[in-house]
Amino acid sequence: MNNTDNEYQFSFDELDPFYAEALKNKKKKKGGAGKFIGILALLLVFACVVSVGSILVYNYAADAPSAQVETERGPEISSAAPGQNTVTYLPTVQEDALTVPQIYQKNIDSVVAITTYVQQGGYEVPAGTGTGIVMTENGYIITNAHVVDGGTKITVKLNNGSEHQATIVGSDSKVDIAVIKIEATGLAAGEFGDPNELVFGEPAVVIGNPLGSFAGTVTQGIISATSREIEIGGYIMKVMQTDAAVNPGNSGGPIINCRGEIVGVVSSKISQDGVEGIGFAIPMDTALSVANDFIEYGYVKNRPMLGVSVEEIDSYYAQFFGMQPGLRVASVQDGSAADIAGILPGDRIAAFNGVEVSTSAQLNYEKDKCAIGDTVEVTIIREGQQLILPLTLKENTAN
Repeated sequence: MNNTDNEYQFSFDELDPFYAEALKNKKKKKGGAGKFIGILALLLVFACVVSVGSILVYNYAADAPSAQVETERGPEISSAAPGQNTVTYLPTVQEDALTVPQIYQKNIDSVVAITTYVQQGGYEVPAGTGTGIVMTENGYIITNAHVVDGGTKITVKLNNGSEHQATIVGSDSKVDIAVIKIEATGLAAGEFGDPNELVFGEPAVVIGNPLGSFAGTVTQGIISATSREIEIGGYIMKVMQTDAAVNPGNSGGPIINCRGEIVGVVSSKISQDGVEGIGFAIPMDTALSVANDFIEYGYVKNRPMLGVSVEEIDSYYAQFFGMQPGLRVASVQDGSAADIAGILPGDRIAAFNGVEVSTSAQLNYEKDKCAIGDTVEVTIIREGQQLILPLTLKENTAN
C-alpha cells in the first residue's frame, strides 16, 4: 500500500479475490453497464479496506498498552496509559450464568421472613421485620444483628408457609451479623459464593421481605462497588454496594451473583431525599466467618480487645465542661490488655499504633487490623502530658 499525494493506491493482493477479479474484468466491459459495475465494485472494495483497516487499528491499539491475564472467570484485560489509573474490564456474562427466574427458583427456599417482637404492656408486640438466609439444613439461619437485637421473641416463616420460633445463637454489631436457630431439618441451605470474585457492574439479584409484607420479593441490579468503608452504629464496615432495590425488611437477606450464588448479606441503604439505589451488603466470607464462630465457640474468635470503654467528647461538650475533645477512657476492665499496659480511667486516647483516632469507630477499625498477641503503641494524654504505652492485644471472649 503506497501513499501518494494523500491518495491511497491499493494492489490487488491486498483485496479479497472476488473484488480483485471484478476490478480486472471491468476493463473488458464496454458501455454504461460496465461503468456502473466498475463503480459498484470500487465502492465495495473501499468499504472492505476501511473495515480491514479499522480491525488492524483496533488490534494495534489493544495490543500496544494492554496486558492479558487468564483468570478463573475468563480473560481480564487491563489497560492504562503512563501516569493514568488502570481500568480493568472483565466479562460479566458467564457461560454458566442463570436468568433471573432461574436464580429466584434456585434460592427462594433458602430465604426466610423474620419478625421480631418485644414486651410492651405485658404483651409481645411486633417491633421489626427482616429477612434471613438458611445456612444449614438443620436450622441455622444468618441475618443482621440489627434485625434481632433486643427482641424477646423471634419468629421465622419459611417459603412453604410454615412458621417457627427462633433463638439467638450469637449477634455481633461490629459486622451486623447474627445467627438464629429454629428446630427444623431438611431445610434448603443456600449456596454461597466468593465475594472476592465480584467485579464492578456485575449483575446482582436481591430476594427479601420488604416492609414485612412482601416476602419473596426479587429485585435486580448490579454490583456498584466491591468494597466500601462506611460507618454504621459506631463501627466502620467494609461492604459491597448495589443499586438493586432494598427497603426496610430486606435487611439480612441475600445478594446473589449471576451464577445463583449468595455472595453477601443485605445490611443497609442510604435513605434521604434525592438519593436512590445506594444499598450495602456484608461480604459473605465475613458473614460466614462470624456465623461459624458463633456456632462452634459461642463468640467471634480471634478478635483482639483492648479492655476499655470510651466516651466520645465532641468540641461543644468539651468547651462546655472545660475538657479536651477526643476519646476519653470511661472504664478499664481488670486484667485486660489496657489494664496491664497502664491505661487509666480519665486518660484520653489520641492515637493507636501511630494513627490518630478521635472516635470509637476509628479506634475499633485500627484495632481490628491487628491480631491477638500483637504489641502496639497507644498514645494517651494524661493531665496534659503525652504518654506512649506499649500494649499487647488479648483475645476478646465476651464480644
